[in-house]
Amino acid sequence: MIGWTGRLQFEETWVCLLSALSPNPDLDSSDQEEISAIMQVKYPLVLDIPNSIAVDGITWLVLSTLALNVSSTNTSDLFHVPRQDNSSLYKLSYWKKLEAMNESLCWRLKKISSDERIELIRIDKRPNIERGNNNSGFRYSLGQLSVAYLQAQVTPFEERESSMNAKCAEREKCLSDSGIDIRSCTQFLLDLFSQWTLPNSGISLNLQLSMVRSVLSLSDMFTEQAHFTWMLNTFIDLSKNHPQHDEVLHQYLVIGVCKATAVLKNFEGESAEKVTKVLENSLKNQFPPMRLAGIHGLLYLLQSVRTIKKSWVNVDSTQKFGIQDFRQKVLQITLDYILKYCTGDTDETSENVLLEVALVMYLLEYFYYEVPNTQAIMKFITQLVKRPVNNKCYQATMQGLEKLILSGGNDLSEQITRLALDRFSQSDPCITLPALQLLISCIYSGIFLCKFLCSTLN
Repeated sequence: MIGWTGRLQFEETWVCLLSALSPNPDLDSSDQEEISAIMQVKYPLVLDIPNSIAVDGITWLVLSTLALNVSSTNTSDLFHVPRQDNSSLYKLSYWKKLEAMNESLCWRLKKISSDERIELIRIDKRPNIERGNNNSGFRYSLGQLSVAYLQAQVTPFEERESSMNAKCAEREKCLSDSGIDIRSCTQFLLDLFSQWTLPNSGISLNLQLSMVRSVLSLSDMFTEQAHFTWMLNTFIDLSKNHPQHDEVLHQYLVIGVCKATAVLKNFEGESAEKVTKVLENSLKNQFPPMRLAGIHGLLYLLQSVRTIKKSWVNVDSTQKFGIQDFRQKVLQITLDYILKYCTGDTDETSENVLLEVALVMYLLEYFYYEVPNTQAIMKFITQLVKRPVNNKCYQATMQGLEKLILSGGNDLSEQITRLALDRFSQSDPCITLPALQLLISCIYSGIFLCKFLCSTLN
């Protein structure tokens, strides 16, 4: 919680936390039976909680290296790469003008309003939708780094997609400035966790939960495909063998399995089929956190399967469950969930709704013409805009609609423009200002929209 300001402080904290993880000085030299005895008998629950806390602490210590300003890690922003690709925005002929208009609008709002409920951010500077507008501060969350970035991170420089080179260079510069060998730290923890997953390790359920959460978070630091392969195989085995009633652990396993599959593009065969079954079971679960975990899993997979072309054939012709089968299955699972659960119910928490909005917007932006029920999905959006769960969800929805307008690839322009005009006519500035920002994008995105606006206003 205090943070660190240099390599020496980081290494001192690292050593202290590692020593807290060792219930016995001779643990490293013990065989598996001795480790089991230590964890289960000789050192009972007294060691369980401190070890779990130590795992959480050392995980956060490693994650804190995502800070963009290593001189003040307790106040710096964390490195965040949103899942939506904004590179297409910079190619728009009117982008410079729209950028200037947005800058002016955001600046004037900050100057004249102290209302914390209203926060406008330029479209290309926004975080993932489920984060709201909270792109500042020392906050880590699922989806911190996009799948495209994670794939680039585990790919040799000469083979990376050029769009991610700048992001990877920014991250590598931060690590170089700090002088910390984060790869060795991550590898050490994975080696330790590999021992804990052995059949006779004897770790407690509480420590196992901390380990799974740690691996899921540390996967944002992985630099080798082998790391994701290990995570995928380990989490699938745990998902199969761990008691199903322990939904608290299983929710993290679901996300980890989907994340590793997305990064590795492991879309064929028995393993891919298992992933879809794990995902379906999660989304049908009555335990709300399990369903949220399923949405996070879908968002990871959708980022990866959108790169699959319809002309692609199976890499292995003998596989019954191929690339296209996996892609269609993921899309169908997504659509089924949205139509069943995304209702805009006012009883839902803002976290649930924001995540649902993120899922819906991503589907409409990248898979619009593959979705047969777009109008049914737009009813959910319209309901959220006209009867918002709270102001944060309303702003996130309006910002998602703005990205749909600017990205093109759909025929929702007129519908979104009418919705923006309707909200702009309200008296509450919390409603009208996000609508104004959306209307500005509607105007710049096409002359036919200008004509539509003029005829409507007349």
